[in-house]
Amino acid sequence: MAQGLTRREFGIAAGAAALIAHGFKAQAQGSGSKTLRFIAQSDLRVLDPIWTTAYITRNHGYMVFDTLFALDSKFKPHPQMVADYSLSPDQLLYTFTLRDGLKFHDGQSVRGADCVASLKRWMARDSFGQTLAPTVDEMKGGDDKSFTIRLKEPFPLLIDALAKVSSLVPVIMPRNEPPDWASGGKVVKVDRVEWLNVPDAMTKVAALGAGEVDWWENPPLDVVPVLTANADITVVDADPFGVMDMMRFNHLYPPFDNVKMRQAVLAVADQADFMTAVAGDAKNWKICASFFTCGTPMASQTGSTALTGKRDFDKSKQLIKEAGYNGERVVVLDAVDQPNVHAQALVTADLLKKLGLNVDLATSDWGNLVIRRASKKPIDEGGWNIFCTGWVGVDQLDPTLNQGLRTNGEAGFFGWPSDDKIEALRAQWIKANDSEARQEIAAKIQERAFEVLPYIPTGLYAAKTAYRKNLKGMIQGPAIFQWNIEKT
Repeated sequence: MAQGLTRREFGIAAGAAALIAHGFKAQAQGSGSKTLRFIAQSDLRVLDPIWTTAYITRNHGYMVFDTLFALDSKFKPHPQMVADYSLSPDQLLYTFTLRDGLKFHDGQSVRGADCVASLKRWMARDSFGQTLAPTVDEMKGGDDKSFTIRLKEPFPLLIDALAKVSSLVPVIMPRNEPPDWASGGKVVKVDRVEWLNVPDAMTKVAALGAGEVDWWENPPLDVVPVLTANADITVVDADPFGVMDMMRFNHLYPPFDNVKMRQAVLAVADQADFMTAVAGDAKNWKICASFFTCGTPMASQTGSTALTGKRDFDKSKQLIKEAGYNGERVVVLDAVDQPNVHAQALVTADLLKKLGLNVDLATSDWGNLVIRRASKKPIDEGGWNIFCTGWVGVDQLDPTLNQGLRTNGEAGFFGWPSDDKIEALRAQWIKANDSEARQEIAAKIQERAFEVLPYIPTGLYAAKTAYRKNLKGMIQGPAIFQWNIEKT
């Protein structure tokens, strides 16, 4: 539970996840048949799943916490920690009752007051939560199992918000139903889980092939043929909707606080260049010039010619001149241990150099990038200008879920763009009564986004995950779910 991060001993919770940060060889030697050995995407530097959207922190959060509601693979929300709830006839008062026997890791019972405290913390940082917050009149919970949320006006997506499956997950323990994505029973079937941080890709290939580890979260696509050639390894799509990549600007400081500088980069950015660097063969990726996940209801081609049309370096350089760029250092953050992020950073740096910008490629691992991108300090004090990242498709399905599309300034996702028009359209989308109306509003949001550019979409690719065939009960979904898994 989120509140436990500050009020309770978080170290106890973190220890319960059995995270192992020691040497890889030592762990392989000491592991038994009931130990699940998992090569995570990077080192775990941040434990708080409300502070960062980083997926490794989200995945760790799922190892420790549960949620009030959870989505299944058909996007239907189900009660999770909640036993029962009701909505008043005027659709303004939600009353929730928790299941019996819920306890924290320190043995204390979960109270309604704890749920309220966690939700308040989540609503202050998450884009969906921030949208919900202004409609809330009061949240009340005491020492018993119940709590209430009273609204100022109806908010039909409230349960959907509480069931959000990916970053930021509104975390606050397990049920007996069959598991389906984050919903249902979360039954642990191994004695221990070891998370291993192994920087070298070929070391990971050899370890998985030899059975020294059981599961590799995110193998780069160029090693997938080696893995699939091994009869003891299964390679599957990590997420059914793919991964949407982006180039994110820092809107607080020059030069990208000037929209013309952002438009200059858009004029020459080519998704094919980014995706070839990230995913190689064209069968692994596709052009997706949309701010919403391609192939889903809110995606459209509105405004997309700005990204799919002929790339124009002359136009770009003219925009840079009009913006008054004067050689300021442009810091591009690069996580060398993340193939996706690293490849995009290299393409970005090369592109900016071709435009004559003074580029500083700041290399680190992903854990340090996650910490640095949260800094609002000026560039000369350790700040940044651009970082690239990727989001699982369910995180960009619509305006409530797409963190990068919030334009609520310094309260928003790292980069902190401000645009009242997108925010107003987003509010309209939430209040719309049917899918057709929401699609029309989503198209207007996208059209505006291509004008002000909170970020640049850089393509959609099919990420993979790989595991030994003696693992049974794997749950394929938008996050790493490590319950229900057996070693046979």
